[in-house]
Amino acid sequence: MSRTAGILSSGLVVCVALFASGYFWLLYAPHPAVPAHTLVETTLHVDGRPRRYALYVPSELDSPAPLLMVLHGSTGDAATIRRRSGYRFEHLAQRIGAVVAYPEGTGGYWNGCRKAATHAAQLTNVDDVRFLKTLVGELTSSGLVDATRVYAAGYSNGGHMAYRLAVEAPDLVAGIAAFAASFPTKSNFDCYAAGVPVKVLIVNGTHDPLNPFEGGEVSLFGFRSLGLVLSSQDSAGYFASLYSASGSPLETTSTRTPPATISEWQRDGSPEVSLVAIEGGGHTIPQPTYRFPRLLGSTLESDDVIDYLWCFLDGAQCHAGDSAFSDSGASKPHPEG
Repeated sequence: MSRTAGILSSGLVVCVALFASGYFWLLYAPHPAVPAHTLVETTLHVDGRPRRYALYVPSELDSPAPLLMVLHGSTGDAATIRRRSGYRFEHLAQRIGAVVAYPEGTGGYWNGCRKAATHAAQLTNVDDVRFLKTLVGELTSSGLVDATRVYAAGYSNGGHMAYRLAVEAPDLVAGIAAFAASFPTKSNFDCYAAGVPVKVLIVNGTHDPLNPFEGGEVSLFGFRSLGLVLSSQDSAGYFASLYSASGSPLETTSTRTPPATISEWQRDGSPEVSLVAIEGGGHTIPQPTYRFPRLLGSTLESDDVIDYLWCFLDGAQCHAGDSAFSDSGASKPHPEG
């Protein structure tokens, strides 16, 4: 082998090693253990489209039960959001006696309210609200689900779909939770707003590299813009303003329980809108079992936020101080440094 060929070969090896190291450092995310229980997978036909969802029903359940729809992020599906939430919603459902549905968007995306989105679900104006209404109708008509206790929780693009349900279909959901997603600005908003208040929980990381905590342009690391969003505080404030407009102004409180600051807008001592700001948190879902890629930032390794989510959405009384966020669950990078 000539000296030049040897140098090229060595250079190639170095490049491959650097690429592999970069992949494992930034993108690699090992999977948590999959629960032993099975899910029911169903296909509905809505507007001539086959629409899929997976359903988890605990082994012991008093029907009709509350329903939590968990909406995946961009390029995701039911399996992806189950994994990225560390299967914690199923653990929660088993404990409190609820049904969990994992609906799937079109081509991995939901048709949210961001005018700047350019994926197929948005460009072809897929009616995801009708799909989710049909799903809920199937489950309530069967007697499995209580129509008055239907909630949605979404991550990233799924969080924007949850926002759409809150503003367009307040008759469908009693409350929503959005992770790693802020509400679009007026110039980027492309939905009908009914103006009817529902419970809204927003969980955002202060160091989210995609969804700016203080508001601004959402982009995929500068390569593709999804338009402007409000700050996390103003996103929560928008939903709180709906209560004021309806004649039920809310009282604002804020509690710092490291590593989170919880701002609540309360009515008669019960929170109707809440913002959980994860200090140092990234574009992630707080939970202890799934390791998000480092590229998306740090994850709060704790069940506290998901526990607080259910207390907030379905509990008669729930306050920020009830959720014992602890230093042991601090938002931190991956264990190996």
